[in-house]
Amino acid sequence: MYDSVFIHESAYSIEGGKSASGEWCDAVARDSCVPDAYVNSNYADNFAQVAVLWVHLVGTGRDKDFSGTQFACMRNQLLQMAKYIPAASIQP
Repeated sequence: MYDSVFIHESAYSIEGGKSASGEWCDAVARDSCVPDAYVNSNYADNFAQVAVLWVHLVGTGRDKDFSGTQFACMRNQLLQMAKYIPAASIQP
């Protein structure tokens, strides 16, 4: 299994309704992009895919600036994810 699939599926266990919250839906609405077309189906899938990206950014040390402008179009989603899954909780 790919690490990203494991992280994606695991994200559902910590999601706990967060993807249906006003703050998450607002973050998605304020951004101009999402991780991929798959997440357009529902907010829970969006949450799980953003969790994959967030874990990758933390693991590569690029969580402080969200990898510069590369992911600027989903900055609000990443800011919310940083609140839900603090970097310190997933760093080795």
